[in-house]
Amino acid sequence: MKVNHEVFTQKLLKTLLVENPKENIIFSPMSISTSLAMISEGARSWTLVNLLHVLGFDFKEHEVRDVHHFFLVFVQRLQQLEREDILRHKDFLFINHHRRVNQRFLEEIQKIYDVQVKMIDFRDKERARKEMDHAVVQKVLDRCYELITMLDPQTFLLLINYISIRGIWQVAFDTKLTHEETFFVDKHKKVQVDMMRKTERMMYSRWDDLHATMVELPYTQDLSIVLVLPDEGHFHSVLRRMDFRRDRTYYAKDMRHC
Repeated sequence: MKVNHEVFTQKLLKTLLVENPKENIIFSPMSISTSLAMISEGARSWTLVNLLHVLGFDFKEHEVRDVHHFFLVFVQRLQQLEREDILRHKDFLFINHHRRVNQRFLEEIQKIYDVQVKMIDFRDKERARKEMDHAVVQKVLDRCYELITMLDPQTFLLLINYISIRGIWQVAFDTKLTHEETFFVDKHKKVQVDMMRKTERMMYSRWDDLHATMVELPYTQDLSIVLVLPDEGHFHSVLRRMDFRRDRTYYAKDMRHC
């Protein structure tokens, strides 16, 4: 099935950058798209068509069942990685227990997306916040505290999604080589931060036509983190020109040890 998630990812990142131009942004496009696809199970008519179009599906080529099958396969892959202790992933749907929700909708999203559903009294804000924090913390091994900081008592439903990689570096960073250096946020602002260093050989690529440099840091599992550093003044042009499917091929041919 041909799905254009790259467009969704780029548009989402650009929107986040416009809304928060001076903030660091960390997000998971697949987590967000999976959550939206889950909610689409309860949508109909043009709301459904527009929602899935944003996610990269074309109803001239796909049916609704194709969409949910695509995400079912993805969720099953996440579950396999979780069994291998490579990552952790979970969706939580908290619903106002004063509202009526279609039971078939709940059954379908639990079957397809493995979402945990819990009824909550949002009018009791403090109790609701504690119940939701407790439910999530139990799944992430106490790594998340006070997740819910603001809550509207009129909330109908609240969807929480998390995904975390538990990778181990093939060659770990030596803490003795970590020390404070100057980090340039922009032309006018600089801060002192702890910088990690490595002394090993690693995969490196220089893309002159893209005006960017890239380094791959592998984990012990079949995973890697790829860091792309645009040249000064070329951040937005790099973001605009990157086509992830094409670049993966380019990257595989052009990476070299350095």
